[in-house]
Amino acid sequence: MIRKLVPFLAYAFLLIILAFPVRAAAVIRIQVVAKTPEGSLIPVPGALCQVTAGDEIKESWTNADGILSTPSVTGKVSISPVALPAGFKYDGEQLPVLEIDSDEAVSVPAEGEAPPQIHFATSMRVPSLSLHVVDEELAGVQDVTLLIATEKEGVKETIVTGADGHAMMTLGSGFYFVTVVGLPDDTFQIPDRIAVFLVSDQVTEISLSRLVVPTTTEPALPSESAPTTTEMEPEEIETTPSKEPEEHRSEKSSSPNAVDVFTMIFSLLTFLGVGYLVMINISLRRGGY
Repeated sequence: MIRKLVPFLAYAFLLIILAFPVRAAAVIRIQVVAKTPEGSLIPVPGALCQVTAGDEIKESWTNADGILSTPSVTGKVSISPVALPAGFKYDGEQLPVLEIDSDEAVSVPAEGEAPPQIHFATSMRVPSLSLHVVDEELAGVQDVTLLIATEKEGVKETIVTGADGHAMMTLGSGFYFVTVVGLPDDTFQIPDRIAVFLVSDQVTEISLSRLVVPTTTEPALPSESAPTTTEMEPEEIETTPSKEPEEHRSEKSSSPNAVDVFTMIFSLLTFLGVGYLVMINISLRRGGY
C-alpha cells in the first residue's frame, strides 16, 4: 500500500514546488564608472568599496564591469569607493557616498532598470604620498614603520622612514589611514592614526612624542659621617669632711695591724732569747771560777 502512495506523494510535492517558486535573495547592485575626456562613461574595475549596513562595515571590489554586489538589508546601506585603481581619480574633493534606504530587503535595481552609478574621472597620473616623521625637536626619526591602509585593510602598504625621517610611495587615489606600527626604540610612544584623503600628491607630517619615564624617589641613605664625640665636663664631686670625732679617727689610724703585732712579738722573743743566752753565759763563767 505504501509503495503505491510513493509516486503520488512525489508528484504532489513537485506540484507544490512549482506553485510556490523559491524567491531569490534580495541583492543590491551598483556600478562604478568614470568619465573620459571625450565624455563617455567607462566601467572602473578593481575599485575597493566600503559597504556600511547598520554597525557592520565591510569592503568589496568591483568586477570587470565595475559592478559591486552586496546583500540587501532592511534599513540604510551606504556604499563608498575608498581606493581607486591607477588611471582613475575622484571627480571632486569629497568622498562620494551612495545611500540606499528601504523598509524591507528588496533588490536594487528593480527588474529591467539600470543599477545606480557612482561617477569618477580618468587620470594619467598616480598620486604620491610623502610622509615625514619628526620628534619633539622637529628632527627626522629613522626606521619608523608606517602602515597605509583602508579601514578594513582591503588595501594596505608598509613603508619605513629613511635617515631624514622621510618615506614616500605612489598609491591610487583613496581614503587611507596612516598608522605607526614600528618604532626604532621604546622611548617613543605610538601616536593616533592619521586619516588621509589622497586625491593628488600630498605631504603629511607625523609627530612622535617620547615617553615620560616616571621618576622614583628613593629614600635617602644615612650619610657616613665621622662619629662625633661629645665633650662632657667632669663632674665636680663634693667631698664632705667626715663628722667622726677626732679621737675616734686617731684611734683608727694608730691601731696596729696584724703585721705590726707579729713583728713586735718576734722582736720580743728575740730579745728574750738573747737575754737568756747572756745569762747562761754568765752562769757558766761563774761556775768555772
